Amino acid sequence: MLAAEALVALYNTNDEEHLNVGLRNPNFRANIAGTLVRLNPNNNRTTTTTNSNARSGYEILRHLFGLDAESLSEPQKNLIGELKTAIETGKPRERTAATMTLLKLCETPIIRAYLREINVLNVFIDLLQVRGSALLAAYALATCLKHDDMKASVKDNEDLPKYIVGMLRLDHFDDAVGQVEGFQIFGDIMQHADLRGKIKDYNITEVLNAKLGRGKPKEIRTSLICLDIFRSFDPDGPWTRELVTKSLDHLRNPEWKFQKAGVTILSALAQTGHGADAIKERLPEIVEMLLPAGYLLIASISAGVPSSASPGGAQATERETVQLARGQSTSPESPSKPPSSVFGPACALRILAQNSECSVVPFGEKLT
Repeated sequence: MLAAEALVALYNTNDEEHLNVGLRNPNFRANIAGTLVRLNPNNNRTTTTTNSNARSGYEILRHLFGLDAESLSEPQKNLIGELKTAIETGKPRERTAATMTLLKLCETPIIRAYLREINVLNVFIDLLQVRGSALLAAYALATCLKHDDMKASVKDNEDLPKYIVGMLRLDHFDDAVGQVEGFQIFGDIMQHADLRGKIKDYNITEVLNAKLGRGKPKEIRTSLICLDIFRSFDPDGPWTRELVTKSLDHLRNPEWKFQKAGVTILSALAQTGHGADAIKERLPEIVEMLLPAGYLLIASISAGVPSSASPGGAQATERETVQLARGQSTSPESPSKPPSSVFGPACALRILAQNSECSVVPFGEKLT
């Protein structure tokens, strides 16, 4: 606080050299950040605290940053400009201190107006691409979005949704800023419907599909948390159903690496109530993947319905039934399925049958 008092004294002099040295000192800025958190400069200066040092601290900080001014002086603008520079180019500790200082100052309208003027929000948005600083920048943006006069500057940035999806892809939200969890920050950003819509346009389902398909516990956790956040704002959203569709597409692929991804996705989704419900709707398709070619034709014949695939219609019913019962195809375009093509669907049904959380396979006992 003594350093802040000395800097305030320099405001009224023409000693720009020493003033700039103080403004650019990273240790000074770090100490100011800590002091701001403790003293809360936006409390009324007629605070009822009995601590005279605290009252003096309020006065110094308010004068240092121009919190009571109708317009900012050049030294005050320079101080805020130096904080912006520290965010842009500083080392992690300095960047964090400068960011926390500006976020505290954002509680004051005159400071918010100047921050918009010098495009600080664009600096935070650019930092979303920087590993090690991305989550701090996202925290800063989520904080700024709480102020109505800063929302438009954040939401109108065309790159923001793309960068947020990139952070999900790279697991940046798995960390924390102090005591604030990364996914709490993500949830705060997703509260804004217009931003949610833009983020969805960047194929967020494909990102979750890739994470779930790799089967890594950390990525599965990330994906399921994201789904919970999406559904908290839109319970009827398409994300879960889209992921089930993608998993079935994987199961239909003859290559095991794709089938394995499909099995993994279904297994993860089955751990949630909304996932189990979405899977139940598609169970017949999984069962059908296990059946030999022509099974549905047998079913239609058994029901007395002439098959459109049969050139003789009802007259060919007996002949087709015999052929299909022997495992023969009635059409040269319906070859038998190779054994490898049913391994994934079989694994999926077995895992779903054993999942006590959802019990999506009513005939599970037969599969086990």
